Amino acid sequence: MTRTAVEQREFWKQKFLEGKWRWAAFFAIYLASGVSGLFLPRLFGAPSAYPGSDPPWYFILQDFFHGMGYLVGMCAMLVLLAVTWRRYTFTNWLLMMMAAMWMVPGIVTGIVIYWRCTDLFDYSRAVSAWPTFDAYSRSGIEFVGIPVGFGLALLLAVPMAWNRFRERENVA
Repeated sequence: MTRTAVEQREFWKQKFLEGKWRWAAFFAIYLASGVSGLFLPRLFGAPSAYPGSDPPWYFILQDFFHGMGYLVGMCAMLVLLAVTWRRYTFTNWLLMMMAAMWMVPGIVTGIVIYWRCTDLFDYSRAVSAWPTFDAYSRSGIEFVGIPVGFGLALLLAVPMAWNRFRERENVA
């Protein structure tokens, strides 16, 4: 049983767009996680730093709190996926792949900052691994999480592709 091109397109459009509210929730959670670097430092009582200070606490703390926000957002997305897993089975893997691709790099950056800075939450005794902004910007810390996020996204895409391949075999 083969479908015409129009039937195939309509089938994928219907399946891809099922649970539109989940895509809106993902986008809202992603945006909230992205701006978390602006309000989480004040919430945790981080002292204000200006961009020209050495060590560059302004950028270090902003990147760290972005990572924390992405971690909270990723947990919220996983809870949302767990609650709706059986209802919207077609787009679960795709939504997990998108969350991995867009949130995991920030989470990895936050973890690296936490490991490299001693006493990060005791702001008066905190010691930075990067003495200057040049050292921080040239360390490549922003790019460490990108391969991890894309690798995890690919690992999540493999079961989805495998299931589609098996469905094609069963139809033919």
